[in-house]
Amino acid sequence: MQSASPAWRSLLATVAFAVLLTLLALTAGATSGFAAAGEKPPAREEPAKAPKADRDGDKIFEDLQARATKLAPGERVEVLVALEAAATAVRVADIAGRAGGV
Repeated sequence: MQSASPAWRSLLATVAFAVLLTLLALTAGATSGFAAAGEKPPAREEPAKAPKADRDGDKIFEDLQARATKLAPGERVEVLVALEAAATAVRVADIAGRAGGV
């Protein structure tokens, strides 16, 4: 099998470079369209979320409490529990028992 001639390699390199420049120009144009027009992109409105905070000090975040009020009896919710001490088997069993089991 013969290797490509220097002229053919030069042509391929030029075409590859042109394709790369075109892709870069298209990408830059797509991301700077609003800036070039002097406009700001439209703002996305997202629904307000309940803050992840325990305002009343009952050790349950307010968003979880709000969600729990809408649950049917016996319906379960997965949660993460943060402990202030080591998660020994005895502590985990005690917490699970007080929370209704896991």
